[in-house]
Amino acid sequence: MSYKNYNSYSDYDKQKLIQKMYVKQKLSFSTIAQELNTYANKVRRDAIKYKIPIRDKSQAQSNALATGAHKHPTKGTQRTETTKSKIGKSVMEAWDNIDEKELARRKRNSKKLWNSLSEDEKQNRLNLANQAVRNSSKTGSKLEHYLLEQLIKDGYKVDFHKEQILSNTKLQIDLFLPTMNIALEVDEICSLWKSTL
Repeated sequence: MSYKNYNSYSDYDKQKLIQKMYVKQKLSFSTIAQELNTYANKVRRDAIKYKIPIRDKSQAQSNALATGAHKHPTKGTQRTETTKSKIGKSVMEAWDNIDEKELARRKRNSKKLWNSLSEDEKQNRLNLANQAVRNSSKTGSKLEHYLLEQLIKDGYKVDFHKEQILSNTKLQIDLFLPTMNIALEVDEICSLWKSTL
């Protein structure tokens, strides 16, 4: 569709246009500006003036990936085990060093973002998360496979996703070292506990 020059629209028409292109079509300010022969900041300032909610950086990035406006910066990238290990360590250190105030801020922001989603978006995310958990329970997570490889490399005998290893239970142990009688349960934070079999 061909649009007139942005400056030729009335305030009322600009508001309707931004509502249509930014909110409904989920176009970025940059894309809108190109279509209307103007500047992205001008469109953004007008959106604020017309009290149109502005997407935060996270929402804008998700939208750009979903619409194909941008490619994922790391999807499909092959990394060496050394690089993966460095990334994992740096993430772990960052979380270990986070203070309570920053952690509380992140929790508030996450809750705010979740509450801003539509019911369909929430359900879609829950479905994707549940599917990922089901897939992980069958094939194992990246962290589980990394630990398995490292333990085997270090000479340990390891049972992977051993079912019903504990008496009178239907639990599945992620990693079990039978010669040492140690079970490893891998979650977002890796925890170790010694089982009594």
